[in-house]
Amino acid sequence: MGIEWNKVDLALFETLPREDDNLDVVVEAKKKDKSCLTAKSQAGSYAKKRPNCKRLIVTDGLRYGIYVKANDEFSFHSYLNLTDLKTSYPIFNCSGAMNALWAMTPEWKPDS
Repeated sequence: MGIEWNKVDLALFETLPREDDNLDVVVEAKKKDKSCLTAKSQAGSYAKKRPNCKRLIVTDGLRYGIYVKANDEFSFHSYLNLTDLKTSYPIFNCSGAMNALWAMTPEWKPDS
């Protein structure tokens, strides 16, 4: 992992060395109580330059939005609110806590 790596708040790598081709996940963190979902475009701009990046995670520490890459686009995959765990979030048209936690693990793969 790299903290504040090339402007990315937290960069998670599939393997070493820490370089663009090995970047797997971009994590963009915002201040508590700021809408973390508004950070998707910022995280996406970092990932766009790294074609092997498969996930974006945006967070304010309590809420986590996970976006997954499919056909070169990131779509909303799951959402986790630590203060209000749900199995899905129909308003966001995505899955909830269990899938979000799984999508944030190193073992997660796009087809899992």
